[in-house]
Amino acid sequence: AHLLQIRVPSQIAYAELLAEVSDRLESLQESIDHQVFEGQAKAADLARRNNQLEAEVLTDPLTQLPNRRAFDERLSQLMIDGSNEVSAPGRGIGVLMIDLDAFKTVNDRYGHGVGDDVLRLVGRLLLRQTRGDDLAARLGGDEFVMLVPDATREALVAIGDRLRNAIADLAIHLDNGVAVKVTVSVGGSL
Repeated sequence: AHLLQIRVPSQIAYAELLAEVSDRLESLQESIDHQVFEGQAKAADLARRNNQLEAEVLTDPLTQLPNRRAFDERLSQLMIDGSNEVSAPGRGIGVLMIDLDAFKTVNDRYGHGVGDDVLRLVGRLLLRQTRGDDLAARLGGDEFVMLVPDATREALVAIGDRLRNAIADLAIHLDNGVAVKVTVSVGGSL
């Protein structure tokens, strides 16, 4: 009676006591079920928030591309994975460095808002140009990088040329009719 917090009068029938104990146990089970449900909901919310925070830590807020930290982690993982395998001759982890040419001029001439628009546009283009295991990331400022696993030198040159040409074709059209265009320099290593 003390454990279940039931007051037992001196004169009680066994059936009444059993019914009271059963009611109390049912009430305790409902309370436990409710607490478990709340705990599971809180755990799910914490997991969702942790995933959100992890994504934010690895994402450039302006372009929504992976950031330098995500690039470093992916490159490290590729190097660890590749350390146990022998790549075919002439193949390896390709890295393309992409730098917007004279980007300071865009910011100075048209303002940082237009510069941000250019960076977002370039980021979207890089994302569309990635293949399955490739990773396009923003290192910072006007510098981007693309990881191309299992690449050849010829493939890197072709991808770099394709990116360079595609970015040169981009334009931000301002309200005054001016089209802001940029070019990039691309360098690669295998």
